[in-house]
Amino acid sequence: NASPDKEYTFKIYAMRDDPYAADECPPTSIEVRLESTVDGQQVTVGSKMYEFKDIDTTLSGSWSPLRVSGKPRNNTLRVVVIVDPCVEGKRGGTLKFDDASLISE
Repeated sequence: NASPDKEYTFKIYAMRDDPYAADECPPTSIEVRLESTVDGQQVTVGSKMYEFKDIDTTLSGSWSPLRVSGKPRNNTLRVVVIVDPCVEGKRGGTLKFDDASLISE
């Protein structure tokens, strides 16, 4: 159970491959979110948006840390990673995620 008097930080590493063909489009954004359940509904307690182009490529060999912090409203805490796909055209590109952690501060 989460403790509402503590701040929590979720961190996950991401890496991307660009689309292989000119007619492919990559995901538009990645959101990392912390939520609590209040009266049966999810309530956002922390959110951070990232753009696909801001994530390191596999060619670089580096992983980009994505993180979000927040305080739960009660003893519940849920982590959500949302990838918004390309809205028009053929989807392309790849996202990889690794080494996730949740710590209390």
